[in-house]
Amino acid sequence: MRSVRLPALVTSGALGLAALTGCAAHTSTSSAPASAPPAPPASASAASSIGPAPTKDTDDGDSGKGDPTAGQGCAVNKVAVPAGAKRTSTADLDGDGKGDVFFLADDDATMGVRTSSGRTISTKFSVSEGGQLGARSFVDSSGNAVILLDGPRTSYLFALVDCAIVVTKNVQGSQYTFDNGFRKPGTGVGCGRGARGFVLEGLRAAPQGDGYGVQTTVIELHDGGRSATNGKVTTGDSIMPKDQAYSLVKDGFSCDEAQR
Repeated sequence: MRSVRLPALVTSGALGLAALTGCAAHTSTSSAPASAPPAPPASASAASSIGPAPTKDTDDGDSGKGDPTAGQGCAVNKVAVPAGAKRTSTADLDGDGKGDVFFLADDDATMGVRTSSGRTISTKFSVSEGGQLGARSFVDSSGNAVILLDGPRTSYLFALVDCAIVVTKNVQGSQYTFDNGFRKPGTGVGCGRGARGFVLEGLRAAPQGDGYGVQTTVIELHDGGRSATNGKVTTGDSIMPKDQAYSLVKDGFSCDEAQR
């Protein structure tokens, strides 16, 4: 499971940061506002402007999706990775025991996975916020294949489920998103360490004692990642200066094993 920062795009294991606000984005249409779930930051979320299109993973050479639950991975197809897409190695997202490749094509507004078995799975997206985009993918401690599309203001949660990229919904039925410090400074999203691997967490640098601490909210994924809710909230014991806490939220919770 790896994450790499790329110049205008970042893909795979862990790239970019965001903080949690359960905002909304819809499939290939316009997004609508949704109130934030009760987790850091505890502020109302704004309407997002991303609209992922339905996953494109078939063509005339499609041999079926395969059965990832049986450890076979996703069946091969003849869909090509978009020309010029930034690629990086990532975790075994389709469950066949072999690492895959995540790709992000800025010009084509496409992100996806090229599995080791030879299947290309992708989805279109539309983001109106300016700035560079990034993406990261990893498998959490419950075996969910997690994908985060990171914009400068907001990160958007997806999952790879049954050989298709799906939008992860919040309790309001909109896409689960994270504020990456734009609306609420000192917030982000990253990975904590669970007993069996990474745990997706919303992060917040919060006043504590004479300084600041980092508050984490576990993001609980359901139905393979089709939906998510806020779980346990914990504040670390370490007290530090504000700038140090902000820096820890930004860089200290990598979802890339090599950076831990």
